Amino acid sequence: MTGAQDKAAFYDGIASRYDRLLTADPIDLWTRAAFQTLVAETVPTGRLVLDFGCGTGLDALWYAQRGYRVLAYDISAGMLEQLERRCRSEISRGQIVVVNASFPDFAAAMAAHSRPDAVVSNHGVLNLLARPRAFFDAIAPLLAPGASLVISVLNPFFWKDMTRRWWWTALARSVLGTAIVTPAPRMDIHLHFITSLVAAARPTFELTGRASVGALVRRYRTALHWHRPRTLAQRLEARFWKTFPLRSCGMFAFLTFRRV
Repeated sequence: MTGAQDKAAFYDGIASRYDRLLTADPIDLWTRAAFQTLVAETVPTGRLVLDFGCGTGLDALWYAQRGYRVLAYDISAGMLEQLERRCRSEISRGQIVVVNASFPDFAAAMAAHSRPDAVVSNHGVLNLLARPRAFFDAIAPLLAPGASLVISVLNPFFWKDMTRRWWWTALARSVLGTAIVTPAPRMDIHLHFITSLVAAARPTFELTGRASVGALVRRYRTALHWHRPRTLAQRLEARFWKTFPLRSCGMFAFLTFRRV
């Protein structure tokens, strides 16, 4: 089984419980809402967005409900089955169009659809790729000059990770590389350095903005609402998530690019 097939099989296997895994911790809801807010600030409503690595459609449904048209792409048929259940009415109205293909077949699959106005990718999809340049090379032909690309990646310098021994061990192994690689049973996680992602995006994309969440607000038992911050930490993070140092030390880094 190839690496791409192995990833697809892994996500097929967890598709039925993926939503529980991704909504069990309130911080996941907090960070997802922050990313959605960034997309809404960056991409005008009504545009056609490609949700790259859409999973079970948690974001795709949010976009559709706010007036976006969505191309929902994923390599996992199992995840897309969950999306189709969640977004049945939006799919029937044509607001969401499902695209299922392996990453090597991505370009051919996209040729059958309208050209997106923007591309978004949430929750660390690029952390599954050893070579992020392959992602930028695949996305670039789809976008017109000036179009936006918004991505969310795990921050390699999340301050809480830096207090753990495993992080320093992984950093030592990756000192001459472009990412901190953390081996996992089914697939490695590549914590790409932000400078490496920016370099991989050139010359077709230029970085236009950076934000981060999960620096002050981390893990709580009670529900977290991005648009209704209650604690001082929540209020500070919701207000200053795009400014240094919060934009550099959170759990997730959000990057916005412009197609050159």
